[in-house]
Amino acid sequence: VQFDIDIVGTESMVADAEIISAMAECLTNLKVNFRIRFSHRKVLNSLIAYAGIKPSRSHTVFRVIDKLEKQGLENVKLELGPGRIDVSGDEIPGLGLDETQVAKIEDFVTLSRNSRAETINALRNLFKGVKGAAEGIDELEELHQSLSAMEIPDEVAAIDLSIARGLDYYTGPVYEAILMDKKAAGFGSVMGGGRYDNLIGEFTGEQVPATGASIGIDRLFSALQKLGLIEARPSTADVLVTVMDRERMVDYQNLARKLRREGIKTELYLGNAKSIGKQLKYADRQAIPLAVIIGSDEFSRNEVSIKDLRYIKSEKIDIKERDEWVRKKPGQRTIPMNDLIPEIKTLLQ
Repeated sequence: VQFDIDIVGTESMVADAEIISAMAECLTNLKVNFRIRFSHRKVLNSLIAYAGIKPSRSHTVFRVIDKLEKQGLENVKLELGPGRIDVSGDEIPGLGLDETQVAKIEDFVTLSRNSRAETINALRNLFKGVKGAAEGIDELEELHQSLSAMEIPDEVAAIDLSIARGLDYYTGPVYEAILMDKKAAGFGSVMGGGRYDNLIGEFTGEQVPATGASIGIDRLFSALQKLGLIEARPSTADVLVTVMDRERMVDYQNLARKLRREGIKTELYLGNAKSIGKQLKYADRQAIPLAVIIGSDEFSRNEVSIKDLRYIKSEKIDIKERDEWVRKKPGQRTIPMNDLIPEIKTLLQ
């Protein structure tokens, strides 16, 4: 499961900076320790020229470089060259690059400095004389300047020349976000993407520049659980609308719809249980904190009762039938129907 952030119709590096900024905002709001790392496919293409590698082999080289964080530098060098044996004993064939080519790739992937500006200057020196290299470096600098203008520091978004992103359709900046906490070390990139100026044209026949990132929701969710930042719940609902009079189901539906319109996560009880006790037990199993209870009498008086199931659970109260509930009314209050939404919002704060 994933969701995307995309900007379509512009070649400006400002758009790529906006994507990186959106990634940073998402992760900041999740209160995680993260870092966004980015590079540029045009710069990587200049590496191919600098190392004297045939352009037709560029994508296979990029795929190996992209393994740097997981496999380590020495394993990547072996895979670029003669090949290696992995920990399981399987043979990983190499690309057959010579020692000089592998050494130049090593110089490149280890070039990143303490700041984006220093890395860009080092890159200009390394690729001095490489035809066409200036274009990618200039765009990388434009991206850096846009990030600086938005006050996004190197600690949040850094140039990492080993970032290649394996997909062949990237044409410009490529970026990914990783979580820095040691507990989340095994999750890898939780957000990533880049510029794909040619991809839309392959399907539509019209050249449309675009850039964007995708967020792996399941991976990010698992990482947040590992970090103890979210708690798994059987249901996302905060309110259960119970059904005491099935002849008035339309009224219950309208009530649930009214709550949802106010941004209150609401579930309408659609199970077979008729007793209030079983419906409340269902809410408890689903970890739904509040229940709305309204029968024919309450409808006639334009009133509604709110049951705080957190109170019932803390007091270990067992409510089996409506008559018992009417008599005891633990963790419950009856209010005018017009006060329902503000009262629920107050209880959920």
